[in-house]
Amino acid sequence: MMKTRELKRTLEFEGIGVHSGKGVRCRLLPDTSFRGVRFLLPGGPPRLADPFTASTPNSTVLEWKGERVATVEHLLAVLHLLRYRRVMVEVQGGELPILDGSALPYFEALSDPAVFSPGEEEDSGPFPSPLRVQEGEGWAEYSPGGPFRVEYGIRFPHPAIGELTWRGEINEETFGREIAPARTFGFLKQAQELRKRGLALGASLENTIVLDDQGPLSPLRFPDEYVRHKVLDLLGDLFYLGGGLTGVWRVFRGGHSLHLALVRGLLALPSGPLASGAPPSQGGA
Repeated sequence: MMKTRELKRTLEFEGIGVHSGKGVRCRLLPDTSFRGVRFLLPGGPPRLADPFTASTPNSTVLEWKGERVATVEHLLAVLHLLRYRRVMVEVQGGELPILDGSALPYFEALSDPAVFSPGEEEDSGPFPSPLRVQEGEGWAEYSPGGPFRVEYGIRFPHPAIGELTWRGEINEETFGREIAPARTFGFLKQAQELRKRGLALGASLENTIVLDDQGPLSPLRFPDEYVRHKVLDLLGDLFYLGGGLTGVWRVFRGGHSLHLALVRGLLALPSGPLASGAPPSQGGA
């Protein structure tokens, strides 16, 4: 059993949407009427985030019959690792602010003891069955047992990246020190194509590691920051499983689509919540 957290006061974040390029804002409010995390968009009812409303590939986008909110993965990673419940995320602008490109601003705000109170005890038991999914050359797998560990490998045909692997046990301390500060990254030669598709319109050297043909155009926070950011994205996508995290999670050449395929597969297992008719991610009031 693990103790959850509940907000004591409203938190506000504003900045640029990395894909829309527009000014956006989100507020985190205590939500005493619901035990999970919900999103509130202008003019609509509160919406529950679950893996069956999530799409990809360049960020995790939640969609509900014409309503959508993009780039939720950094905030969701922090809410999940810190075990927050009863939170309403009020969004203006259809996208969460990218801030500095990492989850660190969210983590620093939400880990402050002044903003939360202890919640209920929650069972953090593992999914009992292992699972592996594959998409092309990429694969992701879960193995039950032991503390929460991640092994993540990437391979990019770029001299500054190549093949990198990050391995480690993740808890609040290691997440805040080693994963939360890792920023999103992208390639200069792909920028024009992304912008034609209406993506990366707000990307800049202030919120993105941009690589030209030789390497990054600004200093890195870690030599392997690229793979650490992939771990951050994975943790945001694992939010939809609900509860605590245990077991070993291994991914190679992954992305949001592969992460969500693993999540959906685990939820659909005979031992998963969907088999008993439970909600796919979070409890109700």
